[in-house]
Amino acid sequence: MVEGGGNRLAIECDGDRYRPLEKLPEELERQSVLERMGWTFTRIRSSEFLRNPARALKPVFEKLEKMEIPPTSDSAPEQYSEPELIDRVLRRAEELRKAWSKPNAESPRSTGRSSVALSV
Repeated sequence: MVEGGGNRLAIECDGDRYRPLEKLPEELERQSVLERMGWTFTRIRSSEFLRNPARALKPVFEKLEKMEIPPTSDSAPEQYSEPELIDRVLRRAEELRKAWSKPNAESPRSTGRSSVALSV
């Protein structure tokens, strides 16, 4: 989730492994609540991100620009090379997977939240 200039953008990376079809009604309800709270959603397919991160993220950066959400000095897309960006995203995904697999752990999955802040 990214905020700036009074605007809010929720960036979600979708893939069958983390969002099975039976969870779709739950996901749509959560998205609806966040949209009523002023969040705009954009989605990235995990398979596309893994194949070509720059192409997958291009619409995200365009949406951020259109919404006038400025990049911060530590999140500008040109700061990271593609391999470095992929490595950072994969490390964060692994951290989340481990947190979600812990029994009784307070996690985005156990709280009904599944949006992840993408700080790249």
